[in-house]
Amino acid sequence: MVKTRFTPALLITTALLAAAPVAASADDVFATASAASQGKRVGAASSSHRLSLLLTLRADDAALTAYASAVSNPSSPLYGKYLEPEQIAQRFGSSQADRARVTQALRSAGLTPRTGLGGFWIETEATVAQAGALFSTGFGSYKASTSGKRFVAPTGKPQLPPSLAGTVTGVVGLDDAPFVKTAVGPAPPALNQEISAYERSVGSSIRGNTGTQAGCAAGRAAGNDLGDGYYLPPYTPNQVNTAYGLSSLHSRGFKGQGQRIAVIEIDGFSRSDLETAGACFGYTPPPTPVKLVGLKAPLPVGSETTLDLQVISASAPGLKSIQVIEGANTKSAFIGQFATAIGTPSRYRPSVISSSVGSCEPRAGTIAYLKQVERTLKSATVVGISVLSASGDTGSTDCSTAGNLSAVRDLAVDYPGSSEWVTSVGGTNLSLNASNSISEEVVWNESPTSWGGGGGGYSELFTQPSWQTGPGVGSGKGGARSVPDVAMLADQMPGYPIYCAASGCLGGWGPIGGTSAATPLLASGIAIANQQAKASRQAQLGLLNPTIYKLAAKSSTRTKVFRDVTKVGNDLGTLIGPEFKAMGCCSATWYYDRASGWGSVNIPLFSYEARKLGEHHSGAVTGRAGR
Repeated sequence: MVKTRFTPALLITTALLAAAPVAASADDVFATASAASQGKRVGAASSSHRLSLLLTLRADDAALTAYASAVSNPSSPLYGKYLEPEQIAQRFGSSQADRARVTQALRSAGLTPRTGLGGFWIETEATVAQAGALFSTGFGSYKASTSGKRFVAPTGKPQLPPSLAGTVTGVVGLDDAPFVKTAVGPAPPALNQEISAYERSVGSSIRGNTGTQAGCAAGRAAGNDLGDGYYLPPYTPNQVNTAYGLSSLHSRGFKGQGQRIAVIEIDGFSRSDLETAGACFGYTPPPTPVKLVGLKAPLPVGSETTLDLQVISASAPGLKSIQVIEGANTKSAFIGQFATAIGTPSRYRPSVISSSVGSCEPRAGTIAYLKQVERTLKSATVVGISVLSASGDTGSTDCSTAGNLSAVRDLAVDYPGSSEWVTSVGGTNLSLNASNSISEEVVWNESPTSWGGGGGGYSELFTQPSWQTGPGVGSGKGGARSVPDVAMLADQMPGYPIYCAASGCLGGWGPIGGTSAATPLLASGIAIANQQAKASRQAQLGLLNPTIYKLAAKSSTRTKVFRDVTKVGNDLGTLIGPEFKAMGCCSATWYYDRASGWGSVNIPLFSYEARKLGEHHSGAVTGRAGR
């Protein structure tokens, strides 16, 4: 019998997240409960080591939730009437008195406070010595058990001082343990068998590239050398763009002009790599300004950011910019990265945020941390930003180990994709005809041949949102939120051709896959849909999920907008010891399923039908409330 971590009692309801705790425990207030357990203590922390702290405040979470629900509901009169961050602070944020009290307390401790997005928190930097004195705890230096990286965490249970009690509801950042993982797929192994026919016979998603490539010879050859004379060429941008309808939008002049996408990253990139890929495949990468959160210098070049930027550049080359928000891979920085995108002045603000980083729910953090992330994601909805997040690359067992090369034998899904304020993007693989139209699409799951598959299943943390209905959805296990919502090409076999010259990256051309590729691909399509909405004098799409499920509820729009993916499933249990047996989740079926959601998206038809849903709202003309 398979043991899972799921218990309905763990579900975080909207009421729980909205409530201001009256007498919270230390574990509820301090988002640091599990940090020390992630590694071995190796000594005392340096007293001068600096921590980025985020102190969350009392706010009107219920009203924020209600407005975020209404502004994203195509049936609501408030649909598309987005607010500015300043309006969020005025209507839903903490009181001036609470902010003043916390600001004064921090200044008295020798710290420099700053008010965060929406007035929901006060942030500051503190040395270990200052943080220890303020919160009555010692600090140790630890070595992470998985990555070997060093981090600092409290050695005791922190205490909230009287000067902050009753006003501060949570403290994030007292540890700087590595927090989120990327969803880039692991390097594919060498295979020695025929591709498509054999892989179908054993139930794997791996397919040969049967379409028609375009681009420079090096890019077209950036695939998988399978040995014994077998070679698996990657899907070049012309193939992917044609398969999902982006090429038809490009031919009509819609390439994302006037739109911006922000990407949440924990590694860096080289602009010259983007330009090399663009020269190969015939596009000019959009500008890529960098914003640092919790960092003093840009991060080293890595495959995650490079993948995101090259996928977006190829799919939406007309974007005004791709805002690269690099963070320090801590809880406070993760919140700050989203807040940075949301709080950007309106003329520079992205209409879409694409995140390929996250963590499995059992490792997601305390209620204090989750509550603040949820506030930030609701704020994105209220200002009209679509947030997309990768569902993970280890199937229905999202708690990965050893660099995504295996997983803990428990059913789990990925956060923040499991939030109702985020669209979770799963993974598929394709078979194409000579004109690059899709002849077959299956859930990404390379077992039993090799490791890797799109994430999906039931949330442990969140109840089923009111909009999550339709054929196949059901009531959810214990009334839980299900993910993913949709899925796009992710299989690393054959993968996307990516150029990353750094030796610690690819050392040149190579294939990369994962839901880290599927997510920016869909983000590109949503940015173009926003371009079309603006041309029609309609509001940008904002939170996608109510629209997705409304379109999927009716067969007339479901069959046009989504490609139902009914083959393979995302269960990798037969590759996970010691049992090496199926986990029991999740099968690919007709209509909605927890392996691919509603399936993949026909981007031009999704854009058209979404705009039809919103065109009867007079308030959607300007897209901003109060203007």
